[in-house]
Amino acid sequence: MAGPSTNRQAAGANRAETGPEANRAGTGPDSNPAGAGSDSNRTGTAPNTIPAGAGPTTDPTATGPDITPARTAAPDTNQTDPGPTTTRTGTRPNTNPTATAPDTTPAPTAPDTNRIDAAPDTNRTDAAPTTTPPPTAPVTNWAGNIRFRASRRAAPGCVDDVRELVAASRTVRVLGTGHSFNDLADTTGLLLATSALPKSVEIDARAGTVTVGAGVRFGELTGVLHASGHALHNLGSLPHISVAGACATGTHGAGVGNPSLAAAVRALELVTADGELLTLDRSDERFPGSVVALGALGVVTRVTLGLVPAFDVRQWVYEGLPTAALRDGLDEVLSAAYSVSLFTRWRGERVEQVWLKQRVDGAAPVCLPGARLADGPRHPVPGMAPEACTPQGGVPGPWHTRLPHFRLEHIPSSGAETQSEYFVARSDASAAFAALDRVREEFAPVLRIGEVRAVAADDLWLSPAHRRDSVAFHFTWLPDAPAVAQALHHVERALAPFAPRPHWGKVFVTPPETLRERYEHHDRFRRLMTALDPAGKFRNDFLRRHFPEA
Repeated sequence: MAGPSTNRQAAGANRAETGPEANRAGTGPDSNPAGAGSDSNRTGTAPNTIPAGAGPTTDPTATGPDITPARTAAPDTNQTDPGPTTTRTGTRPNTNPTATAPDTTPAPTAPDTNRIDAAPDTNRTDAAPTTTPPPTAPVTNWAGNIRFRASRRAAPGCVDDVRELVAASRTVRVLGTGHSFNDLADTTGLLLATSALPKSVEIDARAGTVTVGAGVRFGELTGVLHASGHALHNLGSLPHISVAGACATGTHGAGVGNPSLAAAVRALELVTADGELLTLDRSDERFPGSVVALGALGVVTRVTLGLVPAFDVRQWVYEGLPTAALRDGLDEVLSAAYSVSLFTRWRGERVEQVWLKQRVDGAAPVCLPGARLADGPRHPVPGMAPEACTPQGGVPGPWHTRLPHFRLEHIPSSGAETQSEYFVARSDASAAFAALDRVREEFAPVLRIGEVRAVAADDLWLSPAHRRDSVAFHFTWLPDAPAVAQALHHVERALAPFAPRPHWGKVFVTPPETLRERYEHHDRFRRLMTALDPAGKFRNDFLRRHFPEA
C-alpha cells in the first residue's frame, strides 16, 4: 500500500495533535539517553515519577512536559464511550450445552444521548457557543506514578491519521489505557493514544476469530462476543485494559492450562515507521516477535484473536489457607480450578484468600484443607468494597463476568499503587514461594496485596512465559517509591536462583544484561526492531536500556 502523501501528513498532524509542530518534537533523542542517569525502572528514581493514585490526566493546551501534581481522581472511562461497532460473518457456533441460565446481573448502561434535556438549547440568543476540545493523550499513566514527558500528544480518530502522524514524526510512543507502571510508554516526542480509534469488532464465526480496533478494551469486547456465542480462552484481572496494549506487554490471567492473553493473537496490523501498513500472521516468521513487542515495531491498529465457544463459570472465594499447605502443595492448589488466584499480604501463616473460577462443564473444585469458604463477597485488597468485584459464591454466570476480578464500571484494584510481577518456572514455584516467605519482613510493610497465579507456556519471543509453564508472583505496592525500590531488591535477590522474568509493564530493577540472558530470542528481537525501525522512531529510554543497539 502506498504511503500517505506529504500534504495529507501535514494536514493529519495538525488536525490530530496538540502542542508544537512536528519538527520541534524529535529534534534529538529522548532527554535521558540510555546509560545516562539512573534506571527509571527503579521506583522513585525516574525524573518523571510522581506519587501513585492520581489517575490519568489530560491537558490539551500543554506544549511540553507538565510538572504540576497530578489530580487525585481517576476519570470515569465509561462516561462517554460509545461502545464498539460489530460486524459478524459466518454462522453462530453452538454454545456450551451444559451452561446454566445466563447471569441476570444487569450490565452497566451507557449514557442516554437521546434525552431531550441533554442537548443544548440552540434557540437561546444569550447562550455562548460551546466547543469540545479534540481528544488527546493523557499526561500521566493510570496509577499517576508516571508523568509523561511528551512534547506532543495526540489521539487520532482513524488509521489514516495514525499513518500521517507517524510518518511526520521523528519519535513516537504508543499508549493504550495507561496501565503500565514504568516508563515503557514514555517519550519526549509524540505520545500517540489509541483511545479515540474506531472501536470496531468484526467476528468471523467460520474462522473462529474476532478482529478488533486497537482502542477496544476487553470489557467492551467480551459482552459482544458472548452475545454471539463466543468467548476468549481467558481474561486478565481487570477488563479496563485495551486488547492491543495487553497483548503487547504479555499480560495474562490465571490457570495452569491458560497461556497469556497474547497467545490468542492470530494476526495483527501495525503502522510502521514510514507510515505504511503491515499485516503479520502466524505464517510469517516474524510473527512470534511481533505480538509481545512493547510498541517497539510500530503502532498496532488492529488485532485478530482466536475464539472458543462461550461458557459459564462459577466463582468461589476461600479464606485462611495455611501457608504450610503450599510448601509442597502449591501446584495442587493452582490446579484446583480453571483459574486460581492466591491473595496474600505475606504476613502470618495463612494466605488471606484463594479465588477459584471453575467452568460449569468442568470438574468441581477440590477441597482446600484448612481453608474456609467465605461467607460473603470479598475484595482482594483489604479495606476495599467488594461491590467492585465480580460475582462470587458459586453463582454461575457468563465467562466474562467471572474470569476478571473487577467489574468494568468500577475503578480497578486500589488505584493508589504501583505493581511488580515475576515469572518463574512452574516446577520451581513452591521453592520460590518459600524463598519469598523467608524475606517477607523486608517487603511486606510496603505491600498492599500479593497475588500468585499459574500461566501456561507460549512461543512468543518476549513473553515472560516463553516456552516455560510458569507461576507469576505479583505485588501491588503502596505509593511509597523509595520503600518500594528497596523492597524490589529483596524480592529479586530471593527469586534470583529461579531465573525470574519480570512483567514488562510493571516496576522492576533487573539489570538489562540479566534480562538478555533470560530471553533466548532477545538478540533476535533486537534485530527485528532494527529491520522494521532502522532510525529508532519507536525507541525510548526504556527500549534503549533493555535492547541497546549492537
